Amino acid sequence: MEETKLWRAVIIQGLMDSLDKFFIIESKNDTYHITAKEWLKSDDFRYCCELASLKPNKVLKVYNKFFQYKSYLTVETTRILLNEAFGRSKQLFM
Repeated sequence: MEETKLWRAVIIQGLMDSLDKFFIIESKNDTYHITAKEWLKSDDFRYCCELASLKPNKVLKVYNKFFQYKSYLTVETTRILLNEAFGRSKQLFM
């Protein structure tokens, strides 16, 4: 069960990066942002979802909702809401 939590944290961090939500502003963030967006289309992303017991298409649906409203959400709020989304919704689980 602890491994599942770890992989969910990996997915949440990837989503945060792809949403351009960083706690610390650095010049490297642009690179992380681009890399994370590409990761969402990869087999690695789908494998991480499998390890986290999440359905990739459901994770992407959550991501798309956040993407629509990303300009209204703070970094901390985004992280909290993503953690809640993956902690509560049984529809995301495999």
